[in-house]
Parts: sequence; structure tokens; C-alpha cells
Amino acid sequence: MLAEGGASVRDQLQFAFRLLTSRRARDRELDVLEYLYQTQVTRFDGDTKSRDALLTVGDSRAAASLPKSPLAAHAVVAGMLMSYDQSVMKR
Repeated sequence: MLAEGGASVRDQLQFAFRLLTSRRARDRELDVLEYLYQTQVTRFDGDTKSRDALLTVGDSRAAASLPKSPLAAHAVVAGMLMSYDQSVMKR
């Protein structure tokens, strides 16, 4: 999301939403995603131990050039989007 999603947070969230659901997010959906993102950035700014622990999960290392708290916040948002019903099933 950070590398390919665009310059603004809303663009990045829209990019991820579109990739996972095959449609553009409505404004209200983007508002909810942006709220989640902002709360997570604030959380990770204050809890760097949790942030760093999250960023070590998986086989690949996070790019050192990416800002850590926004990257961790995007990981939380991506996890939420992947469990979103429309990401799993098209009705």
C-alpha cells in the first residue's frame, strides 16, 4: 500500500480496498478505514515494541526505507480488509 497505493493515506486505502474487493470503497467505508489507520499509527507511535514485533512477522523483512508506524498500521488495516466479507465472497 505504501509503495504502490499513491501519495495520500486515502489513496493507499482505496488501492488496497480495490485490490481485495474488485470495487472502489464508498466514502463511509474509507472513513472507517482511515479512522482505523490513524488509531493504529497513534498506537504504534506510543508502543514501538509492539510495532517492531508486528513488523518481524513473516518470511520477508520490511523495507528499511518505509516508515515503521504507518507500515504497521497498514498491516492491521490489510488484515482487517482480508477478513471483510466482500474480500472473500462475491454475492
